[in-house]
Amino acid sequence: MTTPELGDILKSVQMQGLSEDCIAIILAGSRAIGTHRNDSDIDIVLLSNLQSPPITNTKFDSMGFVFDVWTYDYEYFRSTLQQEAQNLNDVDNISLFLSILQGGKLLSCSSSYKKSIEMMIQRAQKWKWKENYISDTYFPQSVPPEDAIYQTAYNENNVLLQLIRDHLQSQKLISHRLKDFNQYLIHLDLPDISDIFDIVDQAYHEAGISREWTELVDARKAVARNDDTLAIASLRDVIRFLVRISLENPPDQLLDPSIWHQAEVSDLPPALCQAISTMYSRCPNLIKYP
Repeated sequence: MTTPELGDILKSVQMQGLSEDCIAIILAGSRAIGTHRNDSDIDIVLLSNLQSPPITNTKFDSMGFVFDVWTYDYEYFRSTLQQEAQNLNDVDNISLFLSILQGGKLLSCSSSYKKSIEMMIQRAQKWKWKENYISDTYFPQSVPPEDAIYQTAYNENNVLLQLIRDHLQSQKLISHRLKDFNQYLIHLDLPDISDIFDIVDQAYHEAGISREWTELVDARKAVARNDDTLAIASLRDVIRFLVRISLENPPDQLLDPSIWHQAEVSDLPPALCQAISTMYSRCPNLIKYP
């Protein structure tokens, strides 16, 4: 479906009452940069004063589209871009905010904050990663698993870290999600993709998570349009997050590969164990290093 006019998008957000006291309203994501699919959501970022908690998410339907609205506290957003990254999680978070400013379209902005917002956008366009951030992509203390299934997940984790390393060296934005490295994913055509989705979905729902994760939504959409590659990438991201919340003491860093050794020796929920086994046995190869 063709993306609505910017004025209509802004009006839809305002009619929901979400834009009250907002400093800025930004169209973000694939519909801002023109890489959207027919089933892509309309991603909206709201910057607001004194937002508590500093990040919230809501969805609503309008004009035949799903609007995925993320509200950020303005000071939190601004200070994140000004701080020195301390680890890979920080670099990932900064990348997300940079992608909003670099590729987003400003729909509305408070006159008293216009200069500040413009300065943030200009800074984002000229952003350069520091060389020392590359060291945050190494985890020398991580122990590889012994089981072949967990070894596959561990090795894939390390390939993703290498791709992130390359992106930082090339001054590109990064992501902790496999689906965001689509150009390095191996094309898949799986006869049982719906079965794999159902098994991961079962593990997700048994975890008792109240909010539906974006990665699960992405996987469901990909299955519906027969995009097995993106479906598997998104489901792998779901599994990694499920493993993290199931471990007693998960590593601080989202992409620390030691998570897979911990998962191997931990008493994970049976549904999650089945999801891991199914995923990495039926589809061992997903990402390749160029």
